[in-house]
Amino acid sequence: IFLFVVALVGIISCSKSSDDKGNNGTENIDTQETTTYSPPDWIIGTWKGEYVSYVFEKNRFCVKPKIGLRNCSTTKGYAKGVVQKRIDANNYFIKMQLVENTTTVIGGTFRKISDTQIGWLNPNGEVEETYTKE
Repeated sequence: IFLFVVALVGIISCSKSSDDKGNNGTENIDTQETTTYSPPDWIIGTWKGEYVSYVFEKNRFCVKPKIGLRNCSTTKGYAKGVVQKRIDANNYFIKMQLVENTTTVIGGTFRKISDTQIGWLNPNGEVEETYTKE
């Protein structure tokens, strides 16, 4: 089930359509592509959803399914590089490729709704799922 959830998140997060500017219809104010993981302060924490939780810490990012494996690995040991973009002050995009499976990518675009709630955005830039800070 864990691999299914990770694959599903990867497929959805990688299926974004781009406009002719390559920015998914959103103006990229502070765009950054890197292999160094450094999330914005507002997203740091564990965000619980109906089926999965996202853990954003200064040194790691992971997806924890509600059923199955419940531990996280550090990004250094678990990810093969990080591509991240800070779209603006309230939106954050992250994509990480798993080391063991070079075709599985986890991540997505997240929007700050409040200090205690974030949303996962679909390819149209609409909040599709919400997560509450634990």
